[in-house]
Amino acid sequence: MMIAPNAELDDGMFDVTMVGDLSITQLLTGFARQVYSGAHLKTKGVSVRRARVVEAEAIDPNDKVEFDVDGEHLGRLPARFEVVPSALTLVVPGA
Repeated sequence: MMIAPNAELDDGMFDVTMVGDLSITQLLTGFARQVYSGAHLKTKGVSVRRARVVEAEAIDPNDKVEFDVDGEHLGRLPARFEVVPSALTLVVPGA
């Protein structure tokens, strides 16, 4: 999947892809397929923002909103994410 196809590993920024309300027809007739090529970014209601810090909170503070990041369950909102430059060392086999 290419959720954020223009994201770069080393630019110190999050690329946050937001998907607004989509109809059942949109979901069933191609949106999921478009995610695999990155073409979903052209869909009305889809936007991308870039930031060093991302904060997320529930609209209603009394709601318990669970969230996942990159397919992993991380907990409940509110949450704050910040890019820490050079925090990871990557090893590329054969490079």
